Amino acid sequence: MQILEFFCGIGGVAAALVNSVNSIVAFDIDTRALETYRHNWRHDLRNCELASATTIQLAEFAAELWWMSPPCQPFTLQGKRSDDADSRTIAFMQLLASFREMRPRYFAMENVPPFHGSRTHAHLIETLNAERYQWFEQTLCASDFGLMTKRRRYYLVASRDHALSETALRREESNVRFGFDDVLDARYAGISFAADALLPRFMPHLHVIRPAASEVARCFTSAYGKSPLRSGSYLQIDGASARIRHFSPLEIARMLGFPPTFQFPEQLTPRQCWDLVGNSLAVPVVRHVLSAIPELGLR
Repeated sequence: MQILEFFCGIGGVAAALVNSVNSIVAFDIDTRALETYRHNWRHDLRNCELASATTIQLAEFAAELWWMSPPCQPFTLQGKRSDDADSRTIAFMQLLASFREMRPRYFAMENVPPFHGSRTHAHLIETLNAERYQWFEQTLCASDFGLMTKRRRYYLVASRDHALSETALRREESNVRFGFDDVLDARYAGISFAADALLPRFMPHLHVIRPAASEVARCFTSAYGKSPLRSGSYLQIDGASARIRHFSPLEIARMLGFPPTFQFPEQLTPRQCWDLVGNSLAVPVVRHVLSAIPELGLR
């Protein structure tokens, strides 16, 4: 199946389909995200401003599935929630216009939960209904799929041919539970990721995890490593002291279900990698969403 992965980031969809034979063309404007994507996956990459992509250009790919992970800032609770008045929704709206003309067989997307109920969401649903697509939507969390971090996101999958099962996107809590031993890397225990300077002022407000604990990390955002509050959890280095450290970008990627082979390019700084992984996807959840599409053979 030919797939267009819009706003591809570091390749969450590619990771979810890593053992499939599907062909992906991935689009993003962020060159660092594309560097990371190219470092890990062998799909066709396009560095472009999607707001200027035309229907004629997109039609050349003859794709059967469109996946979108558009910018979430217009809908986040911490932001202004400008919705369709935010310039960052222009590309999504332009792509929806092309979608309406081209009518690919399948459409799927991800965003933050407040996207649901927004004017942009209403426009999406209006478009799907006008083109007579079957669609299902659901809010799913990474921790429900056995991952060691929370990441609640809105998901939607749609079919032009009404090929989706009625159980598509049904929430099923996983019996598999990963532990921090599965994600921690001794190489990142050093001073590079120490967060001791945060202790005096912020310690009462930080979410700190002990390595042996069974608790789940908070959702990691692109502000992790920059803003100490509400951007993710910290790791207690040892039980004999109150020292803590950041989780490394690679450890966070593992928490999100990226494969053991996944790596960031060496030329990127930790701060740049935190920014990228904070905007990424929970791989098993994406795989669950895409498994609703019979032709992908993921069930």
